[in-house]
Amino acid sequence: MHGTEENFGLIQFHTEKPVVISIQGILNPYKEKYHSGIPQNVVLKYEGLVNKILKNSASYNLSSFQRRAVREREILLKSKYIIGRTEWDKSISKFMAPNSQYFTGQEMLRDAFYLNSWKKRKLVGEIKIATVTSNGLYKGYETIVKTCLLLKNYEIAFKWKVIGINVQNSIVQICHKWLGVSPADVGITLLGSKDDREIVETLIHSDIYCQVSHIENSPNSLCEAQILGVPIIASNVGGTNTLIRHNVNGVLVQDGEPYFMASKIKEYQQNPDKYIKMAKNGQKMAQHRHNRIMIVSDLLKTYQAIVQN
Repeated sequence: MHGTEENFGLIQFHTEKPVVISIQGILNPYKEKYHSGIPQNVVLKYEGLVNKILKNSASYNLSSFQRRAVREREILLKSKYIIGRTEWDKSISKFMAPNSQYFTGQEMLRDAFYLNSWKKRKLVGEIKIATVTSNGLYKGYETIVKTCLLLKNYEIAFKWKVIGINVQNSIVQICHKWLGVSPADVGITLLGSKDDREIVETLIHSDIYCQVSHIENSPNSLCEAQILGVPIIASNVGGTNTLIRHNVNGVLVQDGEPYFMASKIKEYQQNPDKYIKMAKNGQKMAQHRHNRIMIVSDLLKTYQAIVQN
């Protein structure tokens, strides 16, 4: 079963056959970060009436999170076999599924990310930053806006392209009303949804990939940037520190800390060679982690161990 967010894991209560849960993100710790970046009263103030009428408001979504989190606890408590990818996955699943056996199983990435590579070797002109995200309050979009404000105030030339959201998304509208600036005011270009080849094209022409989420278990978007060889600055949340070793294959910053994020972007401007070297290390690690032959082999061994048990 892929994920504990929906009700599929309840099948464990209706079959004697072994069921293995693949961790995609765990709702219970995620809901603790729901309003980590934008306070609830701010969301209620700036959220549009249409979202509330259509039951797509932040309050409604949080209530849904909380209801599903109760069911998730039931699913994990029953679980005997868990597949995860990071130390965070392992720790949280062992806590919430104390009777389970844990297996590591990496994920394959999309073809385009294996077939391309970041080849920039020096900074030319303004810093080009990229982020892939989605329309979730805990995804940290406000950290991007606050970081951009700091970079502007300190006259650091940059452009920040954000894939996955557009000006119509509620999180974008709430954030910019709250902070009193438009995306264009602070150097942000919102690209909306893109396919894998379009994402690759954006990333290989960027100088840095920045992750700003308040919680992640094993972010594929970061892995995709890493296997391309893009220099990475990432929020140190959830399972990210399994993927990024600070100052070895990328830079980790505190969750929701725009000053630290801005300082590391400035550091890239001053010493790009340091970041390019780390990116090469990261690419090698990602190529090993996401080796398709190894992933298939490990998964077959996991299934064999479960069946024999």
